[in-house]
Amino acid sequence: EKAEIYYNKKNYKKALTSYIELVQKGYPAAYYRIGEFYSKGLNLKKRDDLAAQFFENGAALGMPECYYELAVMYRNGIHYEIDREMEIEMLELATALSEPKSTILLSRYLLEGEITEKDTTRAHELLRKEAIRGNADANYELSLLMECMSVERDSILGSPFECMKRAISFGIAKEEAILAATMNPAKALGCQDEIGSITAGKREALCCMGKAAGTYHINGI
Repeated sequence: EKAEIYYNKKNYKKALTSYIELVQKGYPAAYYRIGEFYSKGLNLKKRDDLAAQFFENGAALGMPECYYELAVMYRNGIHYEIDREMEIEMLELATALSEPKSTILLSRYLLEGEITEKDTTRAHELLRKEAIRGNADANYELSLLMECMSVERDSILGSPFECMKRAISFGIAKEEAILAATMNPAKALGCQDEIGSITAGKREALCCMGKAAGTYHINGI
């Protein structure tokens, strides 16, 4: 925690000292940070070989961000030869550990079908899970995917509402699905004080749903 405080304040000298202590204790996140120090040249001479070494050690300890960084290195030919298969392997491992950037990048590759087998269904599933966690980028990518798949949408309520309904149909708890379509995106965009929940003073668009009554939309409240 102390190391992260120093890092976030850009006091890289003290942060590095703290991370070195944590590496000696076997903390996976410390391997990632020191790898980042070498990769970006933060308070250390930039050395891709040592960055790769720390990322590899962190990955061996299950640090998902380390797998992502290794994927980037394989993609761009940094320290390693360009190897797209290894890039995909690293992304798969990171995605299995719920690393957000890896999940989104892998889903794009699955949609393109150029360096891995095309799998629109799996891409949709990966983006859906990440969107439910409140990732605004995944929510955006999912909306684009739904449009590309020509998913029939309610022309008034739009894609966030459709994402919510589909999340519920896939077995996601209603409370989590509603948050994914309301407060989570609002927080991600920094608009939680204006929208995202039914609160006095906020601008809201209310949806009233019922089997008998159907769905009603009240905008601008």
